[in-house]
Amino acid sequence: MQKMIQPSKLEAYFKLYYIWFFVFIFLIFHIPAVLNNQDNVNAYLLFTQAIINGQLNLPPIEGYHFLDLIHFEDKYYLPYPPFPSIFLLPSAVVFGVENTNPVLICVLLTCFNFFIFRSLLRRMQIDSIYHLWMILAFFLGTGYWYVLITSHHVYGFAHISCITMILLGMHELFGKKRGWIIGLCLGTAFLSRQMSVFTGFLFLYLLIEDELKKDKKNFLNISGFLLTAFACLGLYFWYNYARFGDFMETGYKYIAYIGPMKERVDAFGVFNIKYFFFNLYTMFIKGHNIIFEGNTLLEIKGIDLFGTSILNASPFVLFAFRTNLKKGFLISAVVSILAILTGLLLYHNNGYHQVNTNRFALDFMPILFLLIINSLKNIPFWLVRSTILYAVGLNIFSFVIHMLYQ
Repeated sequence: MQKMIQPSKLEAYFKLYYIWFFVFIFLIFHIPAVLNNQDNVNAYLLFTQAIINGQLNLPPIEGYHFLDLIHFEDKYYLPYPPFPSIFLLPSAVVFGVENTNPVLICVLLTCFNFFIFRSLLRRMQIDSIYHLWMILAFFLGTGYWYVLITSHHVYGFAHISCITMILLGMHELFGKKRGWIIGLCLGTAFLSRQMSVFTGFLFLYLLIEDELKKDKKNFLNISGFLLTAFACLGLYFWYNYARFGDFMETGYKYIAYIGPMKERVDAFGVFNIKYFFFNLYTMFIKGHNIIFEGNTLLEIKGIDLFGTSILNASPFVLFAFRTNLKKGFLISAVVSILAILTGLLLYHNNGYHQVNTNRFALDFMPILFLLIINSLKNIPFWLVRSTILYAVGLNIFSFVIHMLYQ
């Protein structure tokens, strides 16, 4: 008769291999999302084809809607930063653009991110009891999950690309600290989501702090960081000039906006202080909202697609206020978050359409999690678990309602 494995042994096995079990379940669970990938709705696929063709303007694909593209001098262009197409390029070259599935690529990137995130937790010496909970919180308890399952669209794919590069940069920052790699990660994150560039305040501070601790200071590492980061910035300026003849012209003003966003941009432009209160409200205050209709107001119409504030959707973000980070680290992190927030709160859009999230908060969420994971010992473990389960559960509930009533 085979000897039973003692609970302590089972616990040891789980600690060693839980990430593989989690990845397996995650992959199985997201097969429907991969199979539901909607053809010809991700503009990054068009830009990938443009790269293969050696051009910057997009090749029209029959049936594609051009509402989220730029029409300039009889050509169509991608209005968003170009880097996410690099993740699509290998598949497009090998299997063809028409056989490339953005959702599958984002699911695989997310599995990769699980390991990077866990390794980051280890490098930051976070107790292993929190590892799985933090993975659940970040990937399933925030807007990350929503942008993943909607990554057949250009917006979700850009978020996944950006977060992947920021996590890689953080992983290097708490590891070998090679400045040129950190700068490259920051630069490519910027080339996915522009506001992520302000994460550079935190990265630069931590690199300088590390250099000042050394007996023999050598600022070549910081120079490497600045070189690769600014190279990516320069690439973006060239990208703008090659399309529009202006280094600073991103092309957003040429987008064919519709509905309320068109009214806003026509009246106030892409960025304006007029948007501040609305964006502040939806970022931090707005609750979860199911829309009811009919004479009795008892018939569910769907979910409010202006989203849910991060405090209501992911209440564990409040743990950041109990962080144990050192003063300089904390100040640089807060400066980065506030710089990102400034741009987001003055922008004409809050991330609409979105379900149970303010997806733009993902631009500073990796930094915020550095505060959260360094607060855990100051928070009762039952409260950590319950708030994370609440956030994951609310995401599931919201997705079901949205799928049934959209």
